[in-house]
Amino acid sequence: MKIVDLSRELYHKTPTYPGHPPIIHGVWTTHEESFAASGNVHGLASMFISMPDHAGTHIDAFRHFNKDGAPIGEYPLENCIVPGICLDLRHIAARAEIVVSDLEAAVEKCGHPVPKGGTVLLCTGHHARTFPRKEYVTDNSGVNVAATEWLAARGVVHFGIDSMRPGPDGEVNLLVHKACGELGITHIESLCNLEALLGEGPFTFIGLPMKWRDGTGSPIRAVAVFGTSPSPRPSRGEGWDEGLSQPARLARLPSPAAQGRGDFSPRRAGRGATSAGATPPCRTASPPCGRGCRPSRRH
Repeated sequence: MKIVDLSRELYHKTPTYPGHPPIIHGVWTTHEESFAASGNVHGLASMFISMPDHAGTHIDAFRHFNKDGAPIGEYPLENCIVPGICLDLRHIAARAEIVVSDLEAAVEKCGHPVPKGGTVLLCTGHHARTFPRKEYVTDNSGVNVAATEWLAARGVVHFGIDSMRPGPDGEVNLLVHKACGELGITHIESLCNLEALLGEGPFTFIGLPMKWRDGTGSPIRAVAVFGTSPSPRPSRGEGWDEGLSQPARLARLPSPAAQGRGDFSPRRAGRGATSAGATPPCRTASPPCGRGCRPSRRH
């Protein structure tokens, strides 16, 4: 397994979106202070952080696009572990629109289709060229509305880009945000290191947001995982998890409590599922494993 980190580092006064508050990161308690306060038992250091919910590498919630949209704490977690591809768009000029023909050509060059139920990461080279200079804030290329609609029509749950906004700075960017809300998809901003994905083929994308009440977005630790073993694909007629990797399929499995109630089906549970109400054999050692199994000599 190979994991590629796609996340920007967060630190004191990390560049943030124009008009947003800065990231404040500082020391709350030092080891020495805590050691003295403990009566010389042991010292524990801690820090504090203040930041907007659209700082660093982050995902936008539907609440960001529309006041009635779902906040980030309600964003479906199954959309956070999905199959992905990365497209090479580094030839697009600064501040230019990425149009449908650019995406079509990049997919053909990639050699892999857009994964339905997955993500497409757009490597424009903007982060590598400009971060942390002032041009990082203003000079990015980005998709237009037609390109956003093209991605949505191919069944993505979101797309990502290595800049602070999905569209070029200005009206187009606002319209792309609006389109995402209307199309039922979102996007991930301020990715980095996408160059490491080019030519490497499909991967599993993981980017879990924090559970912030009423949040309009959230920082994520975005990674691409290569070398996972996907479960066999279902027939095209089933399609509920078509193209999903094993981690994405596992993310859709019910909890042990739901399994005990029998309110899931083998088809939705995927490979290795038992019939409703049945408890799979427990391989853990005695005492009981916590799944409701009785201790047995076979444990």
